[in-house]
Amino acid sequence: MVEAKVNTEMNTWIAQHRPAAVLDPSKEEAIVVDARQSKHIWVAMQWDLIPSYTSDGEPVSCELDVIAYCLNAAGTCRSMYDVVYFGHQSSALEALVHEDGGWEGHEETLKLSVYRAKVAGVKEVAVAVNIRNAMQVAQSWDQNVRSCTCICYDKFGSRYCEVGRTTLTGPFRHGTTTVEVARLQCQNSTWSFCAANNQHQCSSRGAYQLFMKPTASALKRGPGETYNLQDYQQIDTTYLGFRWFPVQERGRPTPKLEILIAPLSQTGCLVGHLVTALNCRSPGILHMGVTNPGDSDGDTDVIELQLSRINEQVHHLAVIAILSDACQPFCSFANVMNATLRMYMCRTTGNETELCVHDLPASLMHETCAELGRLSRQKDGQFSAFHFTGLGVRCGFAALCAALRNGSWLAKQEVGSLVRGDRLNITHACPGTNVFGVACGWENVMGPGYDLDLLVFATDRDGRLHSQKDFVYYGNPSNTTKTIRLLKDVKSGHGDTEETVELELYQLNPHIQQISFVVNIHKAKYRKQSFETLKRAWIRLDDARTGKDIFRYDVDVSEYSEGVTAVQFGRMSRSGLEWMFLVETEPLHANFRDLCSPFRRNWLPPHVHKSVTDEQGMFGLGWDEVPHNEGEKYDLDVVVMGLDHDGRLVSEDYFVYFNHLQTADKSIVHKGDQRDGEGTAMDDEQVLVNLWGMDKKVHQIVFCILIYDAPNRGQSFADLPTAWLRLCDRKTMKERVRCDLDCESLHDTWGVKVGQVQRVSDCEWRFTALQEGFQLDIEQLYAKYAPTASSAPAPSAAHRPSRKSTVRAGR
Repeated sequence: MVEAKVNTEMNTWIAQHRPAAVLDPSKEEAIVVDARQSKHIWVAMQWDLIPSYTSDGEPVSCELDVIAYCLNAAGTCRSMYDVVYFGHQSSALEALVHEDGGWEGHEETLKLSVYRAKVAGVKEVAVAVNIRNAMQVAQSWDQNVRSCTCICYDKFGSRYCEVGRTTLTGPFRHGTTTVEVARLQCQNSTWSFCAANNQHQCSSRGAYQLFMKPTASALKRGPGETYNLQDYQQIDTTYLGFRWFPVQERGRPTPKLEILIAPLSQTGCLVGHLVTALNCRSPGILHMGVTNPGDSDGDTDVIELQLSRINEQVHHLAVIAILSDACQPFCSFANVMNATLRMYMCRTTGNETELCVHDLPASLMHETCAELGRLSRQKDGQFSAFHFTGLGVRCGFAALCAALRNGSWLAKQEVGSLVRGDRLNITHACPGTNVFGVACGWENVMGPGYDLDLLVFATDRDGRLHSQKDFVYYGNPSNTTKTIRLLKDVKSGHGDTEETVELELYQLNPHIQQISFVVNIHKAKYRKQSFETLKRAWIRLDDARTGKDIFRYDVDVSEYSEGVTAVQFGRMSRSGLEWMFLVETEPLHANFRDLCSPFRRNWLPPHVHKSVTDEQGMFGLGWDEVPHNEGEKYDLDVVVMGLDHDGRLVSEDYFVYFNHLQTADKSIVHKGDQRDGEGTAMDDEQVLVNLWGMDKKVHQIVFCILIYDAPNRGQSFADLPTAWLRLCDRKTMKERVRCDLDCESLHDTWGVKVGQVQRVSDCEWRFTALQEGFQLDIEQLYAKYAPTASSAPAPSAAHRPSRKSTVRAGR
């Protein structure tokens, strides 16, 4: 008690004989702090608040927090670890420490270690006072603070020597939430105390980041942007690193943020289980553990991705950040700062190569769960695009799991403005609407030479066509059940143009789980045309019965580079009894055949082999009729030849075509001629082949497709929309191999060698896809492969069996 009285008397004497300098904040005055004898500099805060009350007369509390920033020579904080406040009470090396204790009567106190500050490279300390959650509670300095005083002093034991003080009084600028009141500056090892009056209007999270240096990295991407990994596809293993910093509020638990990886199917449903820090493994995915965000400046979460080992059913890897259920009642993303997701790869030397970086959007304040981005599998089957989503909701872990399982995660329930990456629940947003119209439009400024087409792919859950008839376009204007109908095909035009398809969504066959909408420039590569010359484009959804628009999304075609010949405008997916619309725009560099091939099952590229094990096979030929054809219909014929080791016909009997429908041993049987591409089944012409009943002299079986009487009719394969040859099991009719012709490249071509089956051994055959065009009719083709020792006459097409022609709905 005597000691306390002595200290009080000594402090009074010191204050009288060594009065503090009073600094004028309007003049930004400064005073040198003699820190040669003392190892520390102390800063304390006092404030006087304006009482405020509710409409019921209840007092309203206004809570202020001191935030101190350790600045380097450039005047910025290197990281959040240099920001000191009650929730993070010391900077790097404990150069600056926040202490609740201090001189009696002071609200909050800071202690600067002179030596540690020198080692840590601290050149300045900015001291600011922030109104806690000012924007949420509608408080500001001009309404709630009468004055604020910052005091700099020296301390030895319980005795204090005040060096200087500065006091801010109103009026303050309207809406001010944070004020820098003073600053400590170091020059030539001498520290000065400076008055300041820098007023800011920002959120609480923004207040902690006032002096953070903005990262202007070329690798940084914003919400809605996509990073392409095509240049790094040879690297199979990549890493995702996530770092963040918690903002703790007084009397509330410290925020705990968890990073999850959700493997999703193409329809957005969860495949397998969520990968978390506790359930850390899934094929190709490893969560490598969590580091406390206060322990280091590195990544708090690291996920290893071995892309080639990921399940083929997985089309998206969604990276999700969620606050733990325990802290959700008290915390939100407003308590999360400097949250950054980065993708990188490790070299054999151990060095990291950063690929792209994404910050948690500042707009996420009240949300507790957000999708940071998703790595998506592209049409070639490779994970080569990382799309930064940056969308969030307020939900717990159980609600997140339920939404991921049923495919409704982040789906909007009401129609509003849509951006790239959005998912709209059509069933909820459009109750009572059964028939929808999807219109894809564009403004053609290049004249009538441009012909754009809407292609609609109605696929299974795995993104593949169940049937050729589920591909609706100008050559096949409706599916089998007429529930998907192309209303109009605009061949060419100038100005605004639209092509529309009608969908009876709730009457579709159950196997149709997705519908993709692609716009393609007809014969783009041959005509040297691309999307970069179009002025604008859009996709529009409406009620087909009333014509009322539901939404419209404008596609930014100005960002597409040269060579983009097709664009996916959007996609629909089925989720149980509901349908979602996904705003997914993707530029494509492909001709018509390559554009369709990712949607095909069992597609075999040219010059690729596949072993054939079926004893008996069915080879089917199909084609779609040429639209707007004013001349004779295209009549395609399949010719099958059995060749020996020298590449010649074994005998004239092994030249099977429409006038010679089978071999004598019936190892090759042509089932009949279809003349106009109007076959109601999957194929227009079919050939049955018994591989094991084949003559031992037959070394290879060659399949050719010819246009009947092409030179006289002025026809070629380049005018056909599409043509195909496929191999099926004869008993089950299950498709084994499919070859699609690139008709756009077959100019002045009357026939094509499309594939061959080659004998490898007595018990093994191998199918090879080909695309070798030629200008030969049937007589000339026979002459080219005729058996050397045969004097048999060449087959003739003059006596073709007469058939009643049918009319096909054309383009």
